[in-house]
Amino acid sequence: MNDSATVAAILVPAPAAGEAAEVAPFPGEAYALDFDPSATLMERMDEDLLFSFENGGSLRLRRFFPTCSKGDFYLIMPDGERISASDLALALLAPLEDHTVGGM
Repeated sequence: MNDSATVAAILVPAPAAGEAAEVAPFPGEAYALDFDPSATLMERMDEDLLFSFENGGSLRLRRFFPTCSKGDFYLIMPDGERISASDLALALLAPLEDHTVGGM
């Protein structure tokens, strides 16, 4: 059994309008997103994953990509779905790779 399945999740709320919030994830932890990430703009900003909200708020997961390489952590969606950070990182990077290969 994976130990991260039994770890208590850390609640990550949506930031208030215009607010810039940051979370520094650690391997083995679980983060429950209290917002729908599909309603945000998700983008890679250097080593970080940035969620930008329509209200001007933003949430930065600091060192998201290097942390994935040190050990997995999980994001729990509002519907309870658990997504490994490494799977999300691969999904976010895949369009970049596809675009580069397809352009040749």
